[in-house]
Amino acid sequence: MVPLFLLMKSLGWVNTYQALILPPAFTAFGTFLLRQFFLTIPRDFEEAARLDGAMAARHQGCIARR
Repeated sequence: MVPLFLLMKSLGWVNTYQALILPPAFTAFGTFLLRQFFLTIPRDFEEAARLDGAMAARHQGCIARR
């Protein structure tokens, strides 16, 4: 816990929402939640983005923000 606090302090994230959201996102459970979210995205969205000329990383990023 102390190293995590020191990291948040060096980033200037003490008492901010980033300090609450980002560290758990990089745990095994956070990775599992992201995987489950991406599995719920219909393939039609990916196909539509590909037809529009988007690369793989681009259409996943655009879909994830919506």
